[in-house]
Amino acid sequence: MENTVVAIPFAGGDRYAYRALIAAAPADWKWMVLDLPGRGPRGKEPRLRNIALMADALFADFRADVPVGPYILLGHSMGAILAFELLWRIRAADLPMPAAAHFSSMAAPNVVRNKAVSHLPSDEFWEAMKTYDGVPTGILANEALRNYFEPILRDDFAAAEVYFREAGEEPPFDLPFFISAGEEEDIPEANLMKWQDFSAKPISVERPPGRHFFLLKQPENAVARIAGTFDSNCKSQR
Repeated sequence: MENTVVAIPFAGGDRYAYRALIAAAPADWKWMVLDLPGRGPRGKEPRLRNIALMADALFADFRADVPVGPYILLGHSMGAILAFELLWRIRAADLPMPAAAHFSSMAAPNVVRNKAVSHLPSDEFWEAMKTYDGVPTGILANEALRNYFEPILRDDFAAAEVYFREAGEEPPFDLPFFISAGEEEDIPEANLMKWQDFSAKPISVERPPGRHFFLLKQPENAVARIAGTFDSNCKSQR
């Protein structure tokens, strides 16, 4: 059976968000990158500003094409909390669970998010986007592209900024979590360690070199971490 990566894009992203990782991954891996309403092939659907509703939309697509064989769940930044919410829906529906989950560049769900940018005036909003070191210069330099992406990014950030899920309301997940954030990111180690509150197995926390988009700027390293997860956690599912 083939290895499958079910990936959820970060804020403003679509199914092409992980193309750097896909290009660096083994050719026999299958990638299922789920699109949110309002982008990609779902571009005609209304955009959402609520994590629960976003996760419901992602789950509908996942349920229509559940991976056959072992798979791993991957989410970066806002995609991490969406992947986490997708995990709850997969378990509630009694569907096959992933062998492991990779959540990167996002504090645990039970951490209050104090940084808000979705309300800022346009100039200040784009200055804030620059700090994430991942917005393509072609967008930053092009007013038409900024006008196109700004409402998408604002909706995504507005949803993520108010997200919170209390630990202990439901049993923790019986699968390993692999947590990472760039060593230059302003995410305290304690806020990454709190992911442990949601897993019955010991979590792994790494701080690779780089900033918020370390995952895309070091795709070979990211793929190596995922490959190690397949090797150590998927054998029992084959």
